[in-house]
Amino acid sequence: GLGAVVQNQVFSTEHELEYMDDLTREYIVDKTVDAVCGWLVRSMDGTDYKQMMYHNITEYISCNLHEPTISLASVAKHFSLSTRAVQNLFQHNHTSFTQFLLENRLSGSLADLTTSRLSITEIALKWGFCDSSYYCRQFKQRYQITPGVYRKKSALFL
Repeated sequence: GLGAVVQNQVFSTEHELEYMDDLTREYIVDKTVDAVCGWLVRSMDGTDYKQMMYHNITEYISCNLHEPTISLASVAKHFSLSTRAVQNLFQHNHTSFTQFLLENRLSGSLADLTTSRLSITEIALKWGFCDSSYYCRQFKQRYQITPGVYRKKSALFL
């Protein structure tokens, strides 16, 4: 079965690695891992695969929220998917890439507003917003209060 094929592939590759230079060895290992993952993915139910990919993508985004350059295209490229495939994964989970990114950046910024001495502009930039005006508009739209007022009200309870 599949296990025997994978085992044979890994063992035959392992014996050849000692005769290769570092760059070639790294390339072969990467391609072997990609092949094994591909075999495993194809053997999974489509729903399981979609949920696994969605989880991996959302984890990746969560780890890179501070990067202002993170985008649908960069995430799709990172996972070797089309932008449409990534959009479909988010749609299947009743959200969009943009909404997920925005919501997580905004919620992440809440703690900084209450616990740090960073300016609102610094917080906006820290959380991947290109400018504080956009951050403030999105924050107010989401929480019905400006970041500055939120900070002041939170300070009353500390």
